[in-house]
Amino acid sequence: MRNPPKFNSGLSLTQSVRVGQQVSISFRATSEFSTSIIYKLLHGPTGASLDETTGEFEWKISEGIAVANRVPVQVSAQDAAYSLTSTYEVVLEVQQRSNGPTLTISGLLLVFAFASSMAFK
Repeated sequence: MRNPPKFNSGLSLTQSVRVGQQVSISFRATSEFSTSIIYKLLHGPTGASLDETTGEFEWKISEGIAVANRVPVQVSAQDAAYSLTSTYEVVLEVQQRSNGPTLTISGLLLVFAFASSMAFK
């Protein structure tokens, strides 16, 4: 009995993503019959891309997408030896862009410098 390619077992079925985020997913699959696997994006968001030889998916989430939207991404993997095919689907759950303050290293240094100068007065 011949089995179709198997997708990476660590690949989750859902992923939480944010508006404005660059999404990268590796849809790697292996086959016991062939080292050559061809990937196809069967269903995905507008503007998404999938590398047919590596299974690397890329998508920049646009500002215009509805928040709380569930975006399915479906990919197939076909081995070159016997044309056996399997599919995998990940649902991207789009969340609002984080509006909270982000503290960077330079911001931390600025706060530390200010606190130090106040301590010596």
